[in-house]
Amino acid sequence: MNDDINEGLDVDDIFNPEKKKKKKVDGGKKGKTAERELVKIFVARFGEGFSRSLGSGNRWGQVKNLPKHAKDTLTGDLCCPKGFKWVLE
Repeated sequence: MNDDINEGLDVDDIFNPEKKKKKKVDGGKKGKTAERELVKIFVARFGEGFSRSLGSGNRWGQVKNLPKHAKDTLTGDLCCPKGFKWVLE
């Protein structure tokens, strides 16, 4: 009956200390690695002109006041060559 109360809760087992917690994932490092891999794939498929954005697309507050040509380049996580039809986020 007591198990029903604790169901769905993340409770540490103080009586079983060898139980290991999951290792935390560095989300920023994981995202940067994925973006670099995507750049390689797009360069291999479409040719040069792809790169990671500075700040990786997190600068919308700074980008919104830039001229159109700069805004087109810095909007997504990946910078695309001129004339590419999509923003890669």
